[in-house]
Amino acid sequence: MREIIHLTRHIPYTKFWVLERIRPLLREPILDLGCGKGDPFWYLKFSGDITGVDVFFPYLKIAYDRNIYKELFLRDVEDIEDLGKFKTITAFFLLEHLPTDKTERLLNLMKRIGKTNIITIPYGKHSQEEHSGNPRQRHVSHYLPEFLEERGFEIMVFYQLSKRLRIWEKKIFAIRRNNN
Repeated sequence: MREIIHLTRHIPYTKFWVLERIRPLLREPILDLGCGKGDPFWYLKFSGDITGVDVFFPYLKIAYDRNIYKELFLRDVEDIEDLGKFKTITAFFLLEHLPTDKTERLLNLMKRIGKTNIITIPYGKHSQEEHSGNPRQRHVSHYLPEFLEERGFEIMVFYQLSKRLRIWEKKIFAIRRNNN
């Protein structure tokens, strides 16, 4: 697997190529919403002043064992205002798991408490049911780039190889720099 990751870091517009471009944007302290197992930071071999928030304890346990995060919280991603302000807030493949109204509230909250917001989401409709014993893995919302552009994000489209379907799937990388 590591050989594939190494190779795809050099293929433009693939998941790992995008992750390498995210690295210079990361400024601590970082809040990672819907952190799950911490995969993006684990792939980047990046750890430090990172706070992770997720609602699924088994994923948080894996993230804890990987020693990526300074702090981990088992809570809803909207329940974060007491955590303070952050230079970077990430939401890697989170928004598609939230109803649209909750996504709107979360994006506003991210703008209020974070200088830079980084988001990745599937491009358009991408069906997924719950898996790994996690009912929150189900996709309940679908977005096109315009949704985030209208909210002040810069967009880049990239591709990720689906292990399940064995095809390249289209994804959205979005960044917003806030004046706070």
